[in-house]
Amino acid sequence: MQRRSTRLEQVAASGPADRTIGVSVVMTTFDAERYVVPSSRSVLDQVHQSFELVIQDDGSRDSTVELVRSLEDPRVRLIASERTGRAAALNSAIRASRGGIVAINDADDISLPFRLAVIEECLERNPDVVLVGTVALNTRTFPPASSLVTSARPPSGELPAKEVDHLQLYRRNPFVHSTVAFRRSAWDRIGGYDEQLPMCVDYDLFLRLAGLGRVLMVEYPTVVHYEHPDSYFKRRGASEYLRVLRRIRTRARRGLRIPAWARLFDVIPYLQATRAVLVRP
Repeated sequence: MQRRSTRLEQVAASGPADRTIGVSVVMTTFDAERYVVPSSRSVLDQVHQSFELVIQDDGSRDSTVELVRSLEDPRVRLIASERTGRAAALNSAIRASRGGIVAINDADDISLPFRLAVIEECLERNPDVVLVGTVALNTRTFPPASSLVTSARPPSGELPAKEVDHLQLYRRNPFVHSTVAFRRSAWDRIGGYDEQLPMCVDYDLFLRLAGLGRVLMVEYPTVVHYEHPDSYFKRRGASEYLRVLRRIRTRARRGLRIPAWARLFDVIPYLQATRAVLVRP
């Protein structure tokens, strides 16, 4: 029997085409002049063309907005606002989006050329999946080494995907934010990102989405993730992180019916934080 070609193979063979928007790639920026052009171009260079790129600038004080405007690509939609915070900026961009699938791309991460084709194929083949993420290639340099991007090839045949169950997701967040995509309808149902959280808004969203359907991890890299040495997360104290994580998991236990014994997982972040303090020079 002849094997049916995958969506990924069909897109690669057909090349660019004018089609109805299927995916909205959402990027939020704040003083991202160093990153925003390479990151945006990595989205615009996708082999899959049924998408828009919605960039919400969250009150940048540098040249980020001007650089986005210089892209001059009809697929780019810029929304400039005053400073509102990460979660509010994400929600604003998604509300303005038009695709049935929302894919996140942080302003300092690079999407490999086949990323959108991979995630759309995964969601099309699995209608009960509400959230899909992939493996990321980590780098501590930006822009990343060109070899990381040029040597990347799309997976052949069936996508190597596995389900992430509620307990696995409760134990830890397995996803880099820039690798995930979710159904816009599911985002609507849970009310979007929690704008009251100062951090970990992605992990909270993933746990709430998991209450609506299956979550998949594609075990293949589609993104080069920049490990920022001075990230917002690293600037916040461990005590605030632990407090936010406790709040997120308390809500998750109610929504996902996590068994009582899984509270053992809650001890792990405290042990890690304690170890970090003890080994600090």
